Amino acid sequence: MLAENRTVGRSGKEFTDLASNSTLNNLRFIQRIMRERKPGRTLEIGFAFGASTLVFCSEHQRIGRSGTKQHTAIDPYQANPLFDEAGVLAIERAGLSDFLDYRREFSEFALPRLVEAREHYEFIYVDGSHLFENVLLDTLYGARLLNPGGIIAFDDSLDPHVAKALRFIRTNLNQALREIRGSQNVKSLVASAFRRQQLTVFERIPSDEPVPADPLDTPLRPWNSKLGRF
Repeated sequence: MLAENRTVGRSGKEFTDLASNSTLNNLRFIQRIMRERKPGRTLEIGFAFGASTLVFCSEHQRIGRSGTKQHTAIDPYQANPLFDEAGVLAIERAGLSDFLDYRREFSEFALPRLVEAREHYEFIYVDGSHLFENVLLDTLYGARLLNPGGIIAFDDSLDPHVAKALRFIRTNLNQALREIRGSQNVKSLVASAFRRQQLTVFERIPSDEPVPADPLDTPLRPWNSKLGRF
């Protein structure tokens, strides 16, 4: 897909503009995280032509796991002619369908249901809608879905909407999410991606408070906290 810059959809439609895919640096970042941390369950928001989904699912397989839907991908547009199910088809062609839990809906509806179902993940990749409000919602729900020490990575960090959401995280959610730099904790994960600020990564900080009986009772920041400027 990357070498030829082409793929096909369910109807046989050929696509030769795959700009919606994650960049090669991002794909290497995902692969490196998968190999170093070996997360049990992963989640991504945005599917497009399936490049990042292929990496997630193939790395779960490479780790030696049997396919039990370890990777969740959320995207409402796969069946749209814009993508013609090219992403889902790519997973099928690669024989990785057993590793994929595909949710054909908007993340603002899918993520709350995952929270209610008490689902948890160790690695979340956010590359869906880049509108500020969508990125913010993906963050708020994604942080609740992360296990302590899990990471959440945001693509296209220089996009104005994404950048504003990231400023909100740094200013107002720094008790729950700690930013990881290129050489800190995540070793040298594709340093060029960080230099271009293409990726911004946060780690879920373990809470010092006793674990509540209901994980939904864990706040991302103290009640009535002062709102920092962002």
